[in-house]
Amino acid sequence: MKRILFASMIGLVFTSCQKQIDVSSNSANIANSNGTNTSYGVSTTVTPESLNKDLIAYYSFSGNANDVSGNGYDGLVNGATLTTDRFGKANSAYYFGNNSGTNILSNYIEINNLHTNPILNYTISGWFQKDASSVDHEGSIFAGDQPLNSPSDFKFAIAADNSAQWNAKYKSNIAVGVTNQATTTGSANYSDGIWHSFSVTFKAATTGTLTPSNFQIFIDGVQVTTQGLFISDVTHEAAPANNTSLPVILGNIQGTHTSGFPGKLDEIRIFNRVLTQQEITYLAN
Repeated sequence: MKRILFASMIGLVFTSCQKQIDVSSNSANIANSNGTNTSYGVSTTVTPESLNKDLIAYYSFSGNANDVSGNGYDGLVNGATLTTDRFGKANSAYYFGNNSGTNILSNYIEINNLHTNPILNYTISGWFQKDASSVDHEGSIFAGDQPLNSPSDFKFAIAADNSAQWNAKYKSNIAVGVTNQATTTGSANYSDGIWHSFSVTFKAATTGTLTPSNFQIFIDGVQVTTQGLFISDVTHEAAPANNTSLPVILGNIQGTHTSGFPGKLDEIRIFNRVLTQQEITYLAN
């Protein structure tokens, strides 16, 4: 009888203390018996396979500019040349400059039909090495569509002041101007001849006017964004972005090709979602 009573008491205690655990991708929410909830961080394991989620295109630059994601967005090389990557492996990155620090206007990689759908969440990641001799020369790493009278296009560049800039432009028949921009601090210098990882993200919950908070920059796995607003025609800056079929350009800008990147690019990935900090850290290592 005593054994049965003891077992019943243990069961009662266990039932009164029992908790329900709801685990999400980044946290575990534990519902306590008293009606309260406790949240605990959960370490999400990042693998090469998990990074395939919502991957639009991936350019490993291993001997060519083909899209190795399997989605068929192969790049068309114009003047850029294969070179060594950050590990010293030959023919595993592309060089867009000429070792003199000046822009080569004709060098770029063109990607067709990449932005035929509206974009509200987006990440571009990869590696760059900007020539140390290219100080005071802007170099574009990624440029989206720049059609007349369209929604915003994207542009990520190392600016003439050697900072990183990630912005949206609106181009009209009478004016060209940056209206929303995220940038890094003025003390940053990425024209140093050193390989840096980058991830730039765009997040807009709904359609509507864009603000600088829609843009974030991560360099070497660390968020380094300093946001700014440059107004030229803000009424035309609206999500979704890049809803056309014009080409995307790597290593330069669309159309005039007047912002050539004086350096190397490698491991370019484009996602139709905003990567987590864990994923960005993984790609930076």
